[in-house]
Amino acid sequence: MEWDWYYEEAVVALTRIGTPGVVRLVEERYPEADWSTRLQATSLLRRIRCEESAAVITAALAHEDDDDLRASLGTAAASQFDDRLMPDAVAVLGENPIDPERGEIRELLVAFSYLSGLDLPERDAWEQHVDEYDDRISRLGDPATSPLVNLLPKLFDDDEDEDDFGYVDDDDEPAAEAVAARGSRVRRNEPCPCGSGKKFKRCCLADAPR
Repeated sequence: MEWDWYYEEAVVALTRIGTPGVVRLVEERYPEADWSTRLQATSLLRRIRCEESAAVITAALAHEDDDDLRASLGTAAASQFDDRLMPDAVAVLGENPIDPERGEIRELLVAFSYLSGLDLPERDAWEQHVDEYDDRISRLGDPATSPLVNLLPKLFDDDEDEDDFGYVDDDDEPAAEAVAARGSRVRRNEPCPCGSGKKFKRCCLADAPR
């Protein structure tokens, strides 16, 4: 049985309902539920933004001692974009700042600070950390700079043009041209090519072709 699929479908369905009654169900079942069910419950609390969600997140954090679930609850707290929950989100992030599972908390806090004007002394440092992480991920996906390229197995012979299903794709871009095109893209934190002096992500990124 593909239980993960069923869990995810249940979360999607309950999110679409999205009523305080759904959150009260989470509140009722969370304390006695198994680990997987509690994890799915935190996904609901991330997605359903209401007064009841805020109260359930605070109550769950007061009793949850599993590190992964605390990270997910901290993300749910930050996802609510509610001033009252920001101290909870900051506290969970502070428990293990280098934990990748808590990385989204940092991103959400930075975004909320800009949107709400909330004074977060760590915001500049957090934003730099987020930017550096984004750049590392960008480089991993760029064949011109990624260290992963040499680790990938050679899937096809050099003269093999067929895909996994035996079809030939005549529109395939030559490998050298593909690398050059990707390598020439502007990264998020580089100066915007329009000459505004701003970083690309804060200027023309939204209008750039995907």
